[in-house]
Amino acid sequence: MERIKEIIKHEIQEDLKFLEFKFALALSLVEFKGQLIESRKLIQIIDEAKIEIYHEEHSPPHFHVLTKNENVSIAIESFKILNGRLKKSTLKKVKYFYDNNRDLLISFWNSTRPSNCMVGPIKS
Repeated sequence: MERIKEIIKHEIQEDLKFLEFKFALALSLVEFKGQLIESRKLIQIIDEAKIEIYHEEHSPPHFHVLTKNENVSIAIESFKILNGRLKKSTLKKVKYFYDNNRDLLISFWNSTRPSNCMVGPIKS
């Protein structure tokens, strides 16, 4: 019985470490010489692509798809590519994610708007 308790305790500790790691990934703070320059929220990782929303942003409301070679901006309301290019296979996977998680992207966009942000929340 003691061995089972030990195993469960160890598994819980590992789960907590994983959750802490996921939380650290989910909110990236970019600093330069002690000044906060940018903060971003990691929404999803699809193969080699990260989907992120930045806190201080310009119009229209959009998300970023980052790969090792690209930083592509895509409008949340229409899936229009605002800048950059993605491989066709990556774009297809991102579009699938978008089609199934548009409400999540809107929610993250709205929840990450600072009070002084020029681009406000998306009205549904």
